[in-house]
Amino acid sequence: MKKNFLKILKCALQDVGRGHLCRLNFNGLGFKVEKITSDSFFFKVGFSHTLKICVPKGIKIYSFKNNSVIIVGIDKQKLKEFAIRIKKKKRPNVYKNKGI
Repeated sequence: MKKNFLKILKCALQDVGRGHLCRLNFNGLGFKVEKITSDSFFFKVGFSHTLKICVPKGIKIYSFKNNSVIIVGIDKQKLKEFAIRIKKKKRPNVYKNKGI
């Protein structure tokens, strides 16, 4: 029990120094990043309207191309939950190779 707690504590302290990174690719016609602000993220995934997701505190989003996004944050769990929220908007289609 004590070893497990120390291992979790050690990993948490290392995460604060390095941070975590998650990359999402937008595949498909009309799938692109519209605009990124400090508190919101706008993107299109094949619908007639632009989708908006509010970015939680402690997470930053960068986009160097229109079809890929890099999400950076210290808290791994918060980062993964945010990436899953984005992925749920348009799940990947296995046959057509479209989605996030």
